[in-house]
Amino acid sequence: MRFFRKGGRRKHTLFLLRSPLQAYITYNIVKQYGLPSPLVLYLSLKPSPKEERYYSLMRSISVDGVFIQLGNHHFASVFKEWRKIATLLGWIVRREISIVILANVWLWCFRVIAQWCGASVATMDDGSLNYSSESQLKWLRDRDQKLWLSRLFLSYSTEELCRVAVRHYALRPDLCHTFGPEPVAVTLGNSRNSRASGGKLNIFLGQPFEKVYDPDVVKNFLRAYHQIGGIYFPHPRERQRPFETIDSPLIIEEFVAAEERELRVFGLFSTALITIQGAEKFYFDLDGNQERREIMERVGCTVLVLSDIDEPHFL
Repeated sequence: MRFFRKGGRRKHTLFLLRSPLQAYITYNIVKQYGLPSPLVLYLSLKPSPKEERYYSLMRSISVDGVFIQLGNHHFASVFKEWRKIATLLGWIVRREISIVILANVWLWCFRVIAQWCGASVATMDDGSLNYSSESQLKWLRDRDQKLWLSRLFLSYSTEELCRVAVRHYALRPDLCHTFGPEPVAVTLGNSRNSRASGGKLNIFLGQPFEKVYDPDVVKNFLRAYHQIGGIYFPHPRERQRPFETIDSPLIIEEFVAAEERELRVFGLFSTALITIQGAEKFYFDLDGNQERREIMERVGCTVLVLSDIDEPHFL
């Protein structure tokens, strides 16, 4: 469906982003695939130096960009940020957008924008959801509870958008689950030399625990942190942070690449454990999910179970 007639104008690629990792992935997509005249829309729930850093990185290779702070009350934010939203609508009306690329296909406002642009649609990885078939099915079922918003604004549903996508950009195409085309590879520029000049460092990866894990899993993961020790690297959307965290403007992939010490990274099922290179990686299998365990083994993780927490023989 095309709402505005266009033609004879410069073609653009519109990126719809919501996290620092997404901005870093899109930066590498543009560098690797040379997509035409990027435009960037970044929606932020709670702006941070990290978000601003990676938005600025993507903005540095873009024709134009808009950073919108939504906060917790999305509809109220529409009025607060009306000038920026007017800029976005201006893009849709006046610019020839040839393709819209997004990760959060479940987000209804992104689906509305993708539909109203009347352009082709491509998707990209949205965290670990793309690497577990079990998560993917739950994702489609839960997110389309807001199907009425899609119909109200004449936009795609989540499943419709996945199926009309012409391309999916993946960090690990060999592991990726999609409902559309075969995924194409995106390589992050975060390779790390095998150096170790300053001792050893343990890094625990945070998660939005209250959203994705049972309380017993969370309790055992936190117990592992106390038993093993190290620094705690929080997830961008982690609301309740149980420990003192490391304050870094870098995403974990770039933090690891820049670190001089020998690294051991511990975590639950996450994109970071899949994408991190140049570090010894440990996956806590605390929920008995066989598919996730096999994926983590394929990306080079040592699998730890509950008994390993009390007797960390691997240290």
